Amino acid sequence: MKIGSLVKTFFTLSTLNQRRFSMKAAFYTTQGPAADSIQIGDQPTPKLTHGEVLVRLKSSGTNPSDVKSRAGSRPMSYPTIIPHSDGAGTIEAVGAGVDSSRVGQNVWLWNAQWQRPFGTAAEYISIASEQAVDLPNTTSFNEAACLGIPAMTAYRCVFADGPVEGKKILVAGGAGSVARYAIQMAKAGGAKVITTISSNEKAAYARAAGADHTVNYRDVNAAEQILDLTDGGTHRAIELELGVNIKLLTEVMHPNGTIAAYGSAQSFTPEIPFIQMMFK
Repeated sequence: MKIGSLVKTFFTLSTLNQRRFSMKAAFYTTQGPAADSIQIGDQPTPKLTHGEVLVRLKSSGTNPSDVKSRAGSRPMSYPTIIPHSDGAGTIEAVGAGVDSSRVGQNVWLWNAQWQRPFGTAAEYISIASEQAVDLPNTTSFNEAACLGIPAMTAYRCVFADGPVEGKKILVAGGAGSVARYAIQMAKAGGAKVITTISSNEKAAYARAAGADHTVNYRDVNAAEQILDLTDGGTHRAIELELGVNIKLLTEVMHPNGTIAAYGSAQSFTPEIPFIQMMFK
């Protein structure tokens, strides 16, 4: 072997060994504004355990829960946290119990930082094999890193209690990430979709996702508009702010309709108008 080739091989092996033990990551050890808390530096490359895959990350997705946790909405559960639950990349190694054919697969990840300190804001992550989902060639890493929390939340809200073909679905806040997925999924499932928005710009965005109708929730007759569009009531509501919107929902729900709520940030203890709902 020539000296040049030998040196190149040596440096390649040295780089691989270095990556094996350390990686670049964004992390924090104290909570607060991103500019004050986020650090970029070396962290140990995660070690594989039984049933896990080692993913070299290409994209990392940020969700509101990541931002709120870092800002201090809840106490830190670990001394050092690499944030973000969503991401995408390529499997580079597998642990015991995982088929070796998975090596080289492009995947998207979900719940990567749930109840554990290290998420996807890094070069590598080790994660349970079932949480690394095969990624079609038609989907980019950046698109895939947006799937986990918002898309899975939307899917659960839309389809948890059965098919939606022929149903009238109300999606709150149609310009939001979960709502955008919910609109697309409900339309793909054969539903008529009405969504609430607060501006013409957001209305155009929601219609581009597939919404059949948009209603400005600030209109004094918003409930009346929704009832007209649904011919008497919505069969299923996908709700972002249950506490704030419960009065509207009480007015627009169809008898035996379903409310699938995934948030109530402005009212942690919402009051439910039980009697009004019971006798609709």
